[in-house]
Amino acid sequence: TGSTIVIRPAEEISYIGLTFSNDGDYVYYIAQPLNSVNVSLYQVPSLGGSTRTILTDLRGSVTFSPDGKRLAFNRSSPVSGEFSILVANADGSDQRQITHLPGASFAPAFTPDGRRIIFSSNAADPRGRNFDRPLCRPRSVLFCASLASGRAAERHPARRGRVGSRRRWRPSPRPL
Repeated sequence: TGSTIVIRPAEEISYIGLTFSNDGDYVYYIAQPLNSVNVSLYQVPSLGGSTRTILTDLRGSVTFSPDGKRLAFNRSSPVSGEFSILVANADGSDQRQITHLPGASFAPAFTPDGRRIIFSSNAADPRGRNFDRPLCRPRSVLFCASLASGRAAERHPARRGRVGSRRRWRPSPRPL
């Protein structure tokens, strides 16, 4: 229609990730209030309306399974400091940790069949995870984890400086 629709009024928050539901009916966004460490995932109708909290205490953006019934996201452990990949139903219920690797696992994407998740991890980097210093970029490796077993296998080292890029599948029958 060429018109602009405000789906959320202006607030003192930082938007970290925006993702449409597969059917386009909802926008999922991660928001962090300024001067706060609380990060939550919210759902709002694409044309505006009431906002609903889906998940709390997460990091990074979310990605949906091809059927739109599940989502994958990052969460950090306050005890170990590790960043893990979790999956949950699209309404936030039935959360389950998928990765159990040292360091950081991030940038998840479902495979086209929805049975596995590909993600980046610096678990193989002997220098550890120092994201704060620009010249100390960790070595990132692509992994693929089965949702049924939770087992992750290393697939491909990423190019230097490409830590955290979001993964996308191209329409091809070729395996990764």
